[in-house]
Amino acid sequence: MFKTTNPQAHVILIHGLGRRASSLRRVAARLQAQGYAVTSWGYASRTYTLDRLARQLAVIVGEIVQVGQPIHCVTHSMGALVLRRCLAQTSLPQLGRIAMLAPPNNGSQLARHLLHCPFARHALGPAGCALADSTAIAATCAIPHTPVMVIAGTRATDLRNPAALLGTRVLEPPHDGTVMVRETLLPRMNRFIEVDACHTWIMNHPQTLDAISTFLAE
Repeated sequence: MFKTTNPQAHVILIHGLGRRASSLRRVAARLQAQGYAVTSWGYASRTYTLDRLARQLAVIVGEIVQVGQPIHCVTHSMGALVLRRCLAQTSLPQLGRIAMLAPPNNGSQLARHLLHCPFARHALGPAGCALADSTAIAATCAIPHTPVMVIAGTRATDLRNPAALLGTRVLEPPHDGTVMVRETLLPRMNRFIEVDACHTWIMNHPQTLDAISTFLAE
């Protein structure tokens, strides 16, 4: 977990499916250099349902709210849906800006394809399997009321992304090897950016880091 002390603003980093808090360490370092207090939340993404993960996130947010700081969020992939599910369950009056990196906001075609494989279902876990149901996501995950920036990746064939080979077979371009650009969109966004990066490492792309820094500071 990365933390600093800053009375002005706090940023929570929420990683994606199958990743760890350390996957967002470059984002954390950039924001710490800007003077933000940073909490990089690690959670068992393949173990619990979106509902349970959302409740866990609410506890983390509640601890920060007690300090009285405004709260921004940076999410990667499924982390955006954990946050959106939390917003559907909990009022977060101190929530500030949200930067979503490669979020499957409209579900995941790749997840729907993987559901046909029993081993893949196990690997996805309950929350990952939920990405296959776009109707349920729309019904149970809130649209944030605060400023939102969505960053979508467009590098489909980067072999550093374990899903890239399958993604190029089942996804319609443009996509990042895991999530199609059209799957990232929200009905209400304050900013939308496409970056030449794959899904797995979009958070480390210089354009992504610069966009996050600029957006949260506005």
